[in-house]
Amino acid sequence: MDTRTCTRLAAAIATLALVPATLAGGGLETTQELSYSFPLSPGSQVLSFDQFDDNGGNRVLQSVTMSVDGTAGANVTAENESTLPAPDFALTLGGFMTVDFASLATFTIIDEAFLTDGSVAASDGIPGGGPDFWDFGFVSGAVADDATTTSGLASFVGAGTIDAVVAVNGGFSLSGTTDATIIIDGFVGEGVITITYAYEVVAGACCLPNGACQELAEDACFASGGNAWQGDIRCADANCPAGEVGGDPRGTCTEKGSLLVFSKVEILWDGDGNLVQDTFISITNDMNQDVAVQLYFINGDPPLAADPVTGERAHAGWNWVDNQITLTANEPTYWSALSGQPKGVSPFTVVDPGFPPGRPSIDNAGKRMLRGYIVGWAVNRDNQEIRWNHLSGHGTIVNYVRSGSAWEYNACAYAAVDPAIANGQPTGTPGEINLDGLEYAQAFNELLVNFQAVGSAAFSGPRLVISDTDLTLHPVEVDLRQETVGPVTTKASFNVWNMNEVKFSGADRCVSCWDQSLLSLYDLPNHFLLQNLQTDFGKARIDGLASQVCDFDFDPGDQLPVGADPRDILSQAVALTGVVARYLDIDGGIDSAKAATNIVGMGHQNAVIRYDVLTGPGELTSPGGKGSRAKDTGVGSLDR
Repeated sequence: MDTRTCTRLAAAIATLALVPATLAGGGLETTQELSYSFPLSPGSQVLSFDQFDDNGGNRVLQSVTMSVDGTAGANVTAENESTLPAPDFALTLGGFMTVDFASLATFTIIDEAFLTDGSVAASDGIPGGGPDFWDFGFVSGAVADDATTTSGLASFVGAGTIDAVVAVNGGFSLSGTTDATIIIDGFVGEGVITITYAYEVVAGACCLPNGACQELAEDACFASGGNAWQGDIRCADANCPAGEVGGDPRGTCTEKGSLLVFSKVEILWDGDGNLVQDTFISITNDMNQDVAVQLYFINGDPPLAADPVTGERAHAGWNWVDNQITLTANEPTYWSALSGQPKGVSPFTVVDPGFPPGRPSIDNAGKRMLRGYIVGWAVNRDNQEIRWNHLSGHGTIVNYVRSGSAWEYNACAYAAVDPAIANGQPTGTPGEINLDGLEYAQAFNELLVNFQAVGSAAFSGPRLVISDTDLTLHPVEVDLRQETVGPVTTKASFNVWNMNEVKFSGADRCVSCWDQSLLSLYDLPNHFLLQNLQTDFGKARIDGLASQVCDFDFDPGDQLPVGADPRDILSQAVALTGVVARYLDIDGGIDSAKAATNIVGMGHQNAVIRYDVLTGPGELTSPGGKGSRAKDTGVGSLDR
């Protein structure tokens, strides 16, 4: 048995992010965001945005949109200097904001009023307090505007930059009295300017089933049998998968394989340590011969330091424990994640032992949790991965609260696809499982999730039913070696459409190793909420991208660029997988129901799973000799 260390890094808005996205109708867009902040009033700032890159003429700019989102505000106190009381004492913030970006310009009026409770008395002659004094606190006026042009676009195209000049002018005034003193502190304008270039491509890289690439328009690509169209790049830069061996070499959650991924294991307790929820794992060997399966139980949450204020103990994180089981001919088996029985594997709690069990739940509902996933593959007696496309399984999550509920998902299976390798024979390099369509089936390039909007009551009938969705994501790629390169980190980029085919972009989530959350708890901009999506149903495409937004600098004070310190984490463009569960709250929580499914995928993307092959003990070579033995791998950390 071996314990090891896999994080979710909170997503942040990039200071400058070029984000390509697909638009409804087949167009594309890139978006840049820059923030501004300067003292008032007046005040201004110049922001430099990149011009549109037409990729050697392959991109044709269609429109440019400038969006403005900001505030102007300050901390304000005021004092009535009149001999009369001022029940109508009020503060007004007035002004305007302008933004000029090439031929685009916005002009927005700021006009906000702030009232008292009517209790401001006549002057008491004592400055800075008393019944004649009112502290308005921090008051601000919001600014939101946008401008779009479809003409004169040539000036936006090039390899240089274009300046956006942001200017704000404003001031405060008092009413309801004939004489007053006002004190303004920290008057500032701040916000974000977003430039969006919408464009179309003349031709893009079309990946064909035989591994070849042709530069075609999108419709022509799929009409020619292409399995992926990369409209934003040329074939020379495309990452088309190798030619297929024996059909579509992609992982599936409905067929057997040699490698299984159980994307969600979750155990819950109440605050007193009583069991609330368990996960049951089942595996079947559909072959008339015995086989060994190497399993890794991976803790999905990051390490957590002890909290001396609350008394919460320290928690291990991103660690794993390995088990190896034997499945006899045609054997189905199962076990509880909590106990490891009846199969007799390690309980999942071994990755974070202690009492009370688990760590505080992320929803702050007083529960405690232990979460992660399991990956396993067929091996021979030398612990080398082998072809054994006879494994299948599923995970069943059982909740024991109130009337109880349960939901189930299939383990995703990746078959060994090289027809030259016989059943039971090693595949490729021991300790390196290549999901490349040649050795093992590939992973998906993107995921597609259909969801009910958070807060939707569309499923209501005789009883009120409110929807939420639980989404679990993790990279297919993982490094389980002692000398690990660290947790695999990526930016899960979401493009969302509602029922009216309106597209929403800009929602990102940094995922290291594993991530699970209700969509209602996602960070802003949360397009999954009913009030934002504007329809009861929607779909989301999810792609794992490399992005500086998700890079992690272990020691920001070392003056080294991110990545120079081996403890830093650099995000990667990787394949994602996971499960999605619909949570239904009935009559305000009197009852509940849950239903789950695996996530649909599209396209092809390679992934690698690395692990240490455990060698057997050596024989005695001479009298008194010690020989060799398997290495005690001990404890390690994926975050180095």
